[in-house]
Amino acid sequence: MTTPAIRKIALEHFTGRLAHLRRQASAMGEGWPGDPANETMRLWLAIALAAGAGPDLPADTRAQIEVEAIYPRGSRVLPAAENIAEPHEYLPELARARDVALAKADANPKDLRADQRARDLIALADALGAPGVDWSKGEPGRAAA
Repeated sequence: MTTPAIRKIALEHFTGRLAHLRRQASAMGEGWPGDPANETMRLWLAIALAAGAGPDLPADTRAQIEVEAIYPRGSRVLPAAENIAEPHEYLPELARARDVALAKADANPKDLRADQRARDLIALADALGAPGVDWSKGEPGRAAA
């Protein structure tokens, strides 16, 4: 896959997860247990940045994470993925998402969207160097999603 394709996949997964999180937060109001969700989004932000999708992030997200650059004075830049989370933190999350997507695609082979999601996450995981699929428990689709 080309680099633009990997960036697009990373951006789609980040923005999809962010939209889902915002809907949940809105529905739950003050009772939202934000820490686990915020941690997951931090990892997906690092994944998006590592895939080069930073410039394509939604404007409100960019505004929240941009930092002032010292040189040139007053310019704004996005932090590097490693400043959000280290690869040893975000790559297992990416591998977990890929394995869940594989299980869902295998459980319903006629679901073309699930199949495409799995293929996209496989490509993204491979491009970023995530751990491989754990085949020790059999095929991923045979494990709990």
